[in-house]
Amino acid sequence: MKSIMQESLGTVAAEKKVLRILIGEEHEINQQVLSKIVQSLGCISEIAFSAAELVETCSKEPFDYVLLDLELLSRNSLTVAEIVQAARLGNPSVSLVVLTSDPGYADKQKCLSAGAVDYVEKPLRRERIQKILVNGDL
Repeated sequence: MKSIMQESLGTVAAEKKVLRILIGEEHEINQQVLSKIVQSLGCISEIAFSAAELVETCSKEPFDYVLLDLELLSRNSLTVAEIVQAARLGNPSVSLVVLTSDPGYADKQKCLSAGAVDYVEKPLRRERIQKILVNGDL
Protein backbone atom coordinates (compact mmCIF):
# COMPACT_ATOMS: atom_id res chain seq x y z
CA MET A 1 0.00 0.00 0.00
CA LYS A 2 1.39 3.40 -1.00
CA SER A 3 1.69 6.17 1.49
CA ILE A 4 0.30 9.62 0.78
CA MET A 5 3.91 10.85 0.39
CA GLN A 6 4.73 8.19 -2.22
CA GLU A 7 1.57 8.99 -4.16
CA SER A 8 2.27 12.73 -4.20
CA LEU A 9 5.89 12.14 -5.24
CA GLY A 10 4.69 9.87 -8.01
CA THR A 11 2.29 12.57 -9.21
CA VAL A 12 5.03 15.22 -9.23
CA ALA A 13 7.38 12.90 -11.14
CA ALA A 14 4.66 12.04 -13.64
CA GLU A 15 3.88 15.70 -14.23
CA LYS A 16 7.50 16.72 -14.74
CA LYS A 17 8.39 16.59 -18.41
CA VAL A 18 11.83 15.33 -19.37
CA LEU A 19 13.36 17.85 -21.75
CA ARG A 20 14.96 16.68 -24.99
CA ILE A 21 18.04 18.67 -25.92
CA LEU A 22 19.89 18.61 -29.24
CA ILE A 23 23.50 19.72 -28.96
CA GLY A 24 25.05 21.13 -32.13
CA GLU A 25 28.76 21.09 -31.41
CA GLU A 26 31.68 19.75 -33.42
CA HIS A 27 34.37 19.70 -30.72
CA GLU A 28 34.39 16.40 -28.82
CA ILE A 29 35.37 17.85 -25.43
CA ASN A 30 32.60 20.45 -25.61
CA GLN A 31 30.15 17.73 -26.66
CA GLN A 32 31.06 15.69 -23.60
CA VAL A 33 30.85 18.68 -21.24
CA LEU A 34 27.48 19.81 -22.56
CA SER A 35 26.09 16.29 -22.61
CA LYS A 36 27.11 15.71 -18.98
CA ILE A 37 25.64 19.05 -17.88
CA VAL A 38 22.36 18.37 -19.68
CA GLN A 39 22.09 14.82 -18.36
CA SER A 40 22.93 15.93 -14.80
CA LEU A 41 19.88 18.18 -15.02
CA GLY A 42 17.66 15.20 -15.84
CA CYS A 43 17.38 15.97 -19.55
CA ILE A 44 17.93 13.69 -22.53
CA SER A 45 20.60 14.82 -24.97
CA GLU A 46 21.54 14.00 -28.50
CA ILE A 47 24.55 15.32 -30.38
CA ALA A 48 24.74 16.61 -33.95
CA PHE A 49 28.30 16.72 -35.26
CA SER A 50 27.60 19.04 -38.20
CA ALA A 51 25.10 21.68 -39.23
CA ALA A 52 23.68 19.34 -41.87
CA GLU A 53 23.14 16.61 -39.27
CA LEU A 54 21.55 19.15 -36.91
CA VAL A 55 19.08 20.31 -39.56
CA GLU A 56 18.20 16.74 -40.51
CA THR A 57 17.75 15.63 -36.90
CA CYS A 58 15.62 18.67 -36.04
CA SER A 59 13.29 18.07 -38.93
CA LYS A 60 12.70 14.44 -37.92
CA GLU A 61 12.53 14.55 -34.12
CA PRO A 62 10.99 16.99 -31.66
CA PHE A 63 13.37 18.73 -29.25
CA ASP A 64 12.62 21.25 -26.54
CA TYR A 65 15.94 23.05 -26.91
CA VAL A 66 18.75 23.19 -29.43
CA LEU A 67 22.12 24.26 -28.02
CA LEU A 68 24.04 25.48 -31.05
CA ASP A 69 27.69 26.47 -31.26
CA LEU A 70 28.09 29.35 -33.71
CA GLU A 71 31.29 27.80 -35.08
CA LEU A 72 29.22 24.93 -36.44
CA LEU A 73 27.33 27.40 -38.62
CA SER A 74 30.29 29.39 -39.85
CA ARG A 75 31.93 26.24 -41.20
CA ASN A 76 28.77 25.33 -43.11
CA SER A 77 27.55 28.71 -44.39
CA LEU A 78 24.23 28.38 -42.58
CA THR A 79 22.50 31.11 -40.63
CA VAL A 80 20.85 31.04 -37.24
CA ALA A 81 17.52 31.77 -38.96
CA GLU A 82 17.89 28.66 -41.15
CA ILE A 83 18.61 26.51 -38.10
CA VAL A 84 15.61 27.98 -36.23
CA GLN A 85 13.39 27.26 -39.21
CA ALA A 86 14.64 23.66 -39.49
CA ALA A 87 14.33 23.07 -35.74
CA ARG A 88 10.73 24.25 -35.75
CA LEU A 89 9.76 21.64 -38.32
CA GLY A 90 10.12 19.01 -35.57
CA ASN A 91 8.66 21.19 -32.81
CA PRO A 92 7.19 24.66 -33.46
CA SER A 93 7.95 25.74 -29.88
CA VAL A 94 11.61 24.63 -29.80
CA SER A 95 14.01 27.13 -28.23
CA LEU A 96 17.39 27.76 -29.84
CA VAL A 97 20.24 28.78 -27.54
CA VAL A 98 23.40 29.99 -29.27
CA LEU A 99 26.77 29.14 -27.73
CA THR A 100 29.91 31.07 -28.57
CA SER A 101 33.52 31.46 -27.55
CA ASP A 102 33.72 34.80 -29.37
CA PRO A 103 31.24 37.12 -27.68
CA GLY A 104 30.21 40.16 -29.61
CA TYR A 105 27.27 42.47 -29.18
CA ALA A 106 26.53 42.58 -32.92
CA ASP A 107 26.51 38.77 -33.18
CA LYS A 108 24.26 38.52 -30.14
CA GLN A 109 21.75 40.94 -31.61
CA LYS A 110 21.83 39.13 -34.97
CA CYS A 111 21.19 35.77 -33.32
CA LEU A 112 18.35 37.04 -31.16
CA SER A 113 16.78 38.84 -34.13
CA ALA A 114 16.95 35.60 -36.14
CA GLY A 115 14.95 33.71 -33.53
CA ALA A 116 17.42 32.45 -30.93
CA VAL A 117 16.04 32.77 -27.40
CA ASP A 118 19.39 33.15 -25.66
CA TYR A 119 23.09 33.63 -26.29
CA VAL A 120 25.60 31.98 -23.94
CA GLU A 121 29.31 32.69 -23.84
CA LYS A 122 31.86 29.94 -23.28
CA PRO A 123 33.26 28.59 -21.08
CA LEU A 124 29.93 27.03 -20.24
CA ARG A 125 28.80 26.90 -16.65
CA ARG A 126 26.33 24.34 -15.33
CA GLU A 127 24.48 27.04 -13.40
CA ARG A 128 23.88 29.07 -16.57
CA ILE A 129 22.64 26.06 -18.54
CA GLN A 130 20.42 25.08 -15.59
CA LYS A 131 18.85 28.56 -15.50
CA ILE A 132 17.96 28.21 -19.16
CA LEU A 133 16.80 24.60 -19.31
CA VAL A 134 15.29 23.89 -15.91
CA ASN A 135 14.21 27.30 -14.71
CA GLY A 136 13.32 28.67 -18.13
CA ASP A 137 15.34 31.78 -17.29
CA LEU A 138 15.99 33.12 -20.76
